[in-house]
Amino acid sequence: MQEEPFGTFQRGETVRITMVNDTSFPHGIHLHGHHFYEVGEGDALGDLRDTTLVDAGASRDIICVFDNPGRWLLHCHMLSHAVGGMRTWVNVA
Repeated sequence: MQEEPFGTFQRGETVRITMVNDTSFPHGIHLHGHHFYEVGEGDALGDLRDTTLVDAGASRDIICVFDNPGRWLLHCHMLSHAVGGMRTWVNVA
């Protein structure tokens, strides 16, 4: 795993993240320690989740309130993909 986090956030900080899937497979992306809202058309907030599906060649925005301090894994839910490098982490201070 990379030494530097994808992002460092302050406890209680609300962040919008765009996940881009530039592969030819859909990927279920899972965030440990937090839940987030999927962002739909017109910026409508969707369901509260800890995993979202990002279709092949597509992107998905999520909004997360990082309220749980620590180092949290963000990865593809297919373990072979995560082991192959499709993983990162966030730091919540």
